[in-house]
Amino acid sequence: CQLNSGKSDEQEDETFKCIDCLSGVAPACFLCNEREGDRIRCIVPACGKHYHSDCLLSWPQSHWQGGRLICPYHVCHTCSSDNPQDNRSRAPNERLARCVRCPSAYHASTLCLPAGSLILTASQIVCPKHYKAPHPPLNAAWCFLCTRGGSLICCDTCPTSFHLECLGINAPDGGFICEDCETGRLPLYGEVVWVKLGHYRWWPSRICYPQEIPENVDSKPHEPGKFCIMFLGSNDYYWVHRGRAFLYQDGDANIKVPMGKKSLMDDTYRIALEEANKIHQQLKATRSKTKEPKGLKPPSYVKLKVRFILRFILERMNKRNKSAFFLTAHQ
Repeated sequence: CQLNSGKSDEQEDETFKCIDCLSGVAPACFLCNEREGDRIRCIVPACGKHYHSDCLLSWPQSHWQGGRLICPYHVCHTCSSDNPQDNRSRAPNERLARCVRCPSAYHASTLCLPAGSLILTASQIVCPKHYKAPHPPLNAAWCFLCTRGGSLICCDTCPTSFHLECLGINAPDGGFICEDCETGRLPLYGEVVWVKLGHYRWWPSRICYPQEIPENVDSKPHEPGKFCIMFLGSNDYYWVHRGRAFLYQDGDANIKVPMGKKSLMDDTYRIALEEANKIHQQLKATRSKTKEPKGLKPPSYVKLKVRFILRFILERMNKRNKSAFFLTAHQ
C-alpha cells in the first residue's frame, strides 16, 4: 500500500499507508466487513483478502491446500457448481470476471456468466445476487426432488421447493437457500428456463443473449438484475428476475400436455415443449465438446441434473419391496 509522495530526494521521504497497515491488524473480513475475531488470509499472492471461518461456511467454492485457504474469488462458480469434484473448467484459458461486492467469480464469456449481471469492466461485474427483486420468489407448489406436494421448504431467492425429508435436513432456524443458489449456479444466457407470469402455467422459455434482444424490447424499462426471456412456442419477450425462473432439466422432456379439451394454448404449449427439449439437447452437446479436453479420462463424479430422479428411485424400491413380500408369502 506504500505510494511515493512525489517529493524530491532532498525532501523528507514520506510514504502513504492505508488504515490497515497503520493499525497493524489484518483487513476486515471481505464478506461481513467486520474486523473483530480471527481472520484467515487467502494464500493467492495477488488476492490478500481475509475471511472469518464462519463466514466461509456458506461459500462452498472455497477450498484448502495443506491447511491454507484459497478463497472463492479464484474459481468459476458456474463450473464448480456443475461439477464439484472435478477441477476442469468450461473455459480453462479464459480470465475470470469477479463481483466487486462479494467473492463470486465467473468466466467472462456467456458460457458461464449469470444472466442479469452488470458488467463494469472486462474483469469486474456486479452479480445478480445483489439485486433485490420487488416481490418474493414465486415458489413452486411441488418438491423438486420427488415432484409431490405437501409441506415444503422454499428457497428465498428462486422458485425451488423441497420436502425436508427429501433433502435429509432439519428445518433451518432462518431462511433457506437451495444448493444451486448457494453454489452460484444461476441461470445463464442461452439456457432454457421455466417462467411463470400471472395465472398462466409454468412455460418453457429461453434466456436471450444481450446482443440478440430486439431494440423495442431492450428499450423497455427494466430493473437491474433482470434478464430478457423469449417464451418458446409464441416467441413473446419479457423481462424477469431469477425469482420467477428455474432451470430446465433432462427429466422435463417427459412433461405432457394436460388431457381433455384442446385449445390453441395447448397447441402452443406442445410446440414450446418440443422446442425446449431441442434447444436443451443442443446446448448440452455444445458444452460437452467445450468441457471435455481430448486425452483425459471422464470425471469420476457427475452431478445429476435430472428432475424426478428421487421419485423414480422410490417407485422402483416400492416395486422391489412388493415383489419380495409376494415371494416370501408364497414360499
